[in-house]
Amino acid sequence: MSGVFQWVLWLLGIGLLGALSPWWGATRPRNIVGPTLLAIAVLSGIAKRIGFGWPDLVFLVVLIIVAAIDVDERIIPNRWVVGLLALGIYLHSLEGHWLNAALTAGGTGLFFGLAHVLTRGGLGFGDVKLALAEAWILGYPAIVLGLTVGLITAAVVSLGLLAFRRVTVKSTIPFGPFLAVGGMVGLLAIRPF
Repeated sequence: MSGVFQWVLWLLGIGLLGALSPWWGATRPRNIVGPTLLAIAVLSGIAKRIGFGWPDLVFLVVLIIVAAIDVDERIIPNRWVVGLLALGIYLHSLEGHWLNAALTAGGTGLFFGLAHVLTRGGLGFGDVKLALAEAWILGYPAIVLGLTVGLITAAVVSLGLLAFRRVTVKSTIPFGPFLAVGGMVGLLAIRPF
């Protein structure tokens, strides 16, 4: 009975996310609500089967929402990044891994901040903040794996888009989805099955 009750709670939570969609930070939430809620439902089911806890599920859900907003509007709303940072601070206050989290987030923030400056905004500041928040939650060495996967995935997709002439060399693509994929891989690396 408790399994059925948990699924009912998850479905209610997903419905609540849909009802709160204008608060997501997207100016056109109707474009992303359906696909995002479907992805959250599927991923939540898989994550619950694997045995992830609620912080892991929250992390995954926020990554999906942020990726969907970034694809649709090319912006990563601060409210989601601040939420991830709050989750990271909460988790590390329980686990006592403050130094690892702070050093990892600081290093990641400096690296991506420098990339933001050197590319003259080609890498958006929302991407910098999202990478920092992911680093705070995942810590070292999981963030290294996550960011590497995200960067490689972005490079492969970009080359594919160039090869099929969907973009030009001067085009920009949202980087948030690739950071989200990297964050998911990093989470899988630190959570035993």
